[in-house]
Amino acid sequence: METINILYIGRHLEILATVIRLINANENWNGVGVMNDEEAKEVFIRKDFSLVRFRNSRRK
Repeated sequence: METINILYIGRHLEILATVIRLINANENWNGVGVMNDEEAKEVFIRKDFSLVRFRNSRRK
């Protein structure tokens, strides 16, 4: 079966790590996590992603 590459863009390290761990628990998924827009652009250009997920929490 084909691997599904998922890019997750998050702002909180703990949440990012948890989401990537959960994504990678599926043997057919490959999760890549980044915390800023520049990293996201670089990774997106270099790899073919099937899904991109954004998470932006409100700051107090």
